[in-house]
Amino acid sequence: MGIARISFNHKRAHFIRAILEGIAFNLAHVYEVMSDPHDKIHVTGGLSQSPVWCQLVADVFDREVIVPTLELTKKLPPSHVYQPNSENVTIYNELKPIFQQITTQLMGSYERLIDWQKSQVNGKIETNNR
Repeated sequence: MGIARISFNHKRAHFIRAILEGIAFNLAHVYEVMSDPHDKIHVTGGLSQSPVWCQLVADVFDREVIVPTLELTKKLPPSHVYQPNSENVTIYNELKPIFQQITTQLMGSYERLIDWQKSQVNGKIETNNR
């Protein structure tokens, strides 16, 4: 989903946060439709090194987030554990249905955009680098 309600007051940090929130909301949607959701979420990879990302995931999912000491072993104790912040959980629970509604309403537009991209030569827009 794109970023909604952009204004001149928004700074780079707002865009980065909005992108991370969008990713977290999409992951939460997949998580919710899983047949066997878990009480804890283990986060690995590059973004696991970001406390902002890990806390955001804990808040959006309303689950404890565990970052293992080493990615290759799950038997070691976690190096960081993030607990959901109840104030943030309340906010994200209010925002989830809005995000899902916007995503649903834009689905047809996304499909049209994908069709347009497929119709272009090599799917690329040529730019003039001056």
